[in-house]
Amino acid sequence: MKAKLILIVAILLAVAIGLKSGSQGASGEALTFLNSFQRAGVVNKGDTVSFEDSAFGIFAAFTANEFGYFSRRMGFDNDAYWTWAENHMRTLGAHWTRSNLQFVWDLVEPEIGAGYNWDNQMLTDPIAKRIYREGNAIHWLAVFHEGGGPVTPPMPARRAQHPPLRNPLDDPDRYRAFVRASVERYDGDGINDAAPGVHIKYWQAGNEILFWTASGRTAQDYVRYFRLIREAAREADPTAKFVLIAPTQAFTVDPFLAEVIDALATAREFDALDIHHWGHAGNWKMTAVPLYRRLLDSRGLTAVQIWSCEHGTWNGAPSAPPPQSEQDQARSLVRRFVYNLNHGLDKLFWNNLMEWRDFSGDPASIFNSMGLMTDGQGPGEDPARFHTERVAYWAYKMLASKIDARSRLPSARCPSHARRTNLRLRLPAQRQRQAVLYSLGGAVRRRRRSFLHRHCALRLGYEPHPRPI
Repeated sequence: MKAKLILIVAILLAVAIGLKSGSQGASGEALTFLNSFQRAGVVNKGDTVSFEDSAFGIFAAFTANEFGYFSRRMGFDNDAYWTWAENHMRTLGAHWTRSNLQFVWDLVEPEIGAGYNWDNQMLTDPIAKRIYREGNAIHWLAVFHEGGGPVTPPMPARRAQHPPLRNPLDDPDRYRAFVRASVERYDGDGINDAAPGVHIKYWQAGNEILFWTASGRTAQDYVRYFRLIREAAREADPTAKFVLIAPTQAFTVDPFLAEVIDALATAREFDALDIHHWGHAGNWKMTAVPLYRRLLDSRGLTAVQIWSCEHGTWNGAPSAPPPQSEQDQARSLVRRFVYNLNHGLDKLFWNNLMEWRDFSGDPASIFNSMGLMTDGQGPGEDPARFHTERVAYWAYKMLASKIDARSRLPSARCPSHARRTNLRLRLPAQRQRQAVLYSLGGAVRRRRRSFLHRHCALRLGYEPHPRPI
């Protein structure tokens, strides 16, 4: 899966997101795509990588049931919400999504042996059908929930309101049947399929390590759980691919995950890791990624990818300090993508498209304030900004258009006065050499910035939509 090709990205340490915040928070310079490059035939917008190889995803983009406040204000039913989400995914250039509550065993099979409810409260069937709707070019990383504890949907609901879920390891045969039926329904082979065109290729065994260990289960228990899922899934779809359960910090190697990797390495049983990473705007470096890369490579797992499928920082003033502006969030997004993709990360899913409200019953949660679009209800946010794109939206759009493109940059050298750092970028073989230049510090003098724009840079600006998508 992962190309051996290592490319060089030249990075000038400062973001030229020439952004104006303005009183309405939605004004700024027009988004610039280096028209001179396009006129010269340097960038061909139609020449892009396979969407499966895209580095850009959005977490929970299609879970219509999780955004009730937004949908009610918009007058959306589920279909209207999904149309809205599809249009924004297309505009952003996002080709991946993930959600973690559609394959909770207890919800899909409420009474064991009495059949499966694919149209359950978490909308398993409707979400799958909509993601794989013709023309969407989106992959879904579907998650088999780890069970064994309370389910906490991101809505006004406390854990105490939800009874413990079944532990799959307590009834492995019936759980195996559930996994096999799930994969068969969504494998696109024409046998007992949910709908034509639906093919979930990637399955994650469990959501997060902290929920697994909170119920007293060990890494060796997880290895049994993972193999149970893998064996059952491969019975239905021999081409299925698998992602490991995620740690919730990206600064050091998680001992639980390291033990799991060692146990599964010999047979090369998994295809990707997932590392969830949030935090304030300054926490943009995933310092554990190179460490995981070395660990994987040392075990002969050079083809295993490293993803971050829940990732973000906030705008506003939620419960975690410090307060952050839209510009803080946008600059952090750029750094998170460019730096981490250059240090071994393969995919990053931003948390979220529209932000949640009262996540897990907490009106001050950081997860109410991370979306690329705002509902205006988070702490420190302007209610008048309901349903508007944040600056980070446009930064994401620009990066996706450039990093996922096969850009043939000119041979012009960057000026000697520009502080440059050469970083290795692991990208699919379809991608050629690219240069991303950005400023983290002060403004570049006009004379120098003009040179950079003409010859070896892409510029990030901000342009609000004239009307909602």
